[in-house]
Amino acid sequence: MPQLDKGIIGIRQFTVIVILLTLGDSILILPSGIAGSSHQDAWIAGLLGLVFGLVAVWIFSVMGGFYPGLSLIQYTPLIAGKWLGIVLNLSFLIYFGFIVVAVSWEIGDFITSAVMPETPIEVIELLFYGMMVFAARLGIGPIIRASEIFFPWVMLTLFVLIVMLIPQMQLNQIQPILEKGMKPILLGTLNAGSFPYMEIFGVLIILPHIKQSQEIRKNFLIGALLGGIALNMVLAQSIFVLGEYLTAHRFYSSFALAQRINIANFFQRLETVIAFLWIITTYIKTTLYFYVLNVGLAQFLKLKEYKMLTIPTSMICYALIFISIPNASFFNAVLAKVWAFYNITICMIIPLLLVGIYFIRNNKLKRSGSKTQG
Repeated sequence: MPQLDKGIIGIRQFTVIVILLTLGDSILILPSGIAGSSHQDAWIAGLLGLVFGLVAVWIFSVMGGFYPGLSLIQYTPLIAGKWLGIVLNLSFLIYFGFIVVAVSWEIGDFITSAVMPETPIEVIELLFYGMMVFAARLGIGPIIRASEIFFPWVMLTLFVLIVMLIPQMQLNQIQPILEKGMKPILLGTLNAGSFPYMEIFGVLIILPHIKQSQEIRKNFLIGALLGGIALNMVLAQSIFVLGEYLTAHRFYSSFALAQRINIANFFQRLETVIAFLWIITTYIKTTLYFYVLNVGLAQFLKLKEYKMLTIPTSMICYALIFISIPNASFFNAVLAKVWAFYNITICMIIPLLLVGIYFIRNNKLKRSGSKTQG
């Protein structure tokens, strides 16, 4: 089945994009959500969430190996049948759209609340969507190459953040361990496992563009593991430096961490530079999901090209930002109480259902084939 975009992705580039998607917006808002549920044991919830998330990523990699030349939207009807496939594909496309709306709102809210408070969020979102549409129309190749260019700077920023805050770490901030038992930790594990790792799900649309398809599973897991380790380091440092209360009550707690950097009154006020690079990772995630949304929609509608969809879909997503997310309190409530279960449903339960159907059908075909030969 022909692809709508002829761009090619190298296996190393694929690993980079998985790492950046894992970091994405999670590096800004994940510590707050986990600390709100698990308190000073958030670092334990983060580690358990990493294991939980890697299981989900392994399921994605198994699905990606079923039909190496096809995307998620193309092979779902082959596994589930025409009508169930249509329903599942619609649920995937709606999910991709929600990701674009939610993450782009986070960028607008972060810039207007922490960096440029006097700028209207509508203007920020308009500029952001203009860049996103431009990148999506260029195709997957330029998006991946841009990600590769920014990747070393993102990693360097994380290294600087972690190293420069070591003198301010206080180990007593994580005590007492397991003060409230395992229930808060398990609640935090849901967020820690579902939010960063399951939202890598969208790359199943771009897997047909990868040259070394036989290495996808290994690099899928490596990318998620490396991104997860970086996230857990930032989460642990948030608890060690800010304490569980400040981490839980500062939505962008990683930005608050950057504001604490002060080495000999010389290296300080680095939060703007760090914020810029975090905006880059969030932009990459949103742009990739916007691209995935348009390509998936074009495949669902059996169109010959996807670029004609980018303007109307961007207008719909832009409007939904202000219709569906009235304020930060509403967004935080949805994120804390609903989003983890939505992620698990779309990105774990449905894929497990598809994997089960695929193997059941294959076993039946093998048995019927062996009986025919016999």
